[in-house]
Amino acid sequence: MPVSSNISELEQLILEQTKYVEKDVPANLTRLATEIQLEMSKNAPVNTGELRNSIKTITDGYQLTISMLDYGYFQSFGVNGTKKNVANGLPEIIASAFGVAEGYEYQFKSKVISDKSGLPYPVRKKIAEFGIKPQPFYPSDVTDKIVEILIQNGTRT
Repeated sequence: MPVSSNISELEQLILEQTKYVEKDVPANLTRLATEIQLEMSKNAPVNTGELRNSIKTITDGYQLTISMLDYGYFQSFGVNGTKKNVANGLPEIIASAFGVAEGYEYQFKSKVISDKSGLPYPVRKKIAEFGIKPQPFYPSDVTDKIVEILIQNGTRT
């Protein structure tokens, strides 16, 4: 009995899927990036507006990058003080970008924060002791949304 093959059909299906993914994953990531940037900007704490204005999302093919002033991560996830723990642990996606383990909590180690902040000494001491309470604005579901895009686009026929 001869063995028949449907390689041409499989090849066509793969080509169709590849064309779909190549077009739609980057487009969907770009839409997601816009949503994330708007959400973060809307929810970010505002003092001078520098943090809010620094929030940027960039897509490059299949890569999505979120950037902002570094202190935004401390504001979103908090920092433990020397006398009081208030921080939330970092999610894996953030922790890996900073080279620390998932769940890592930032901690003040000195009795007073740097005078580079321009804050008076008593305020700097209080911040170091009691930490920075999280003001969550970094979306916690970025990874889930990216996986969802990849699954939806990879399984469409």
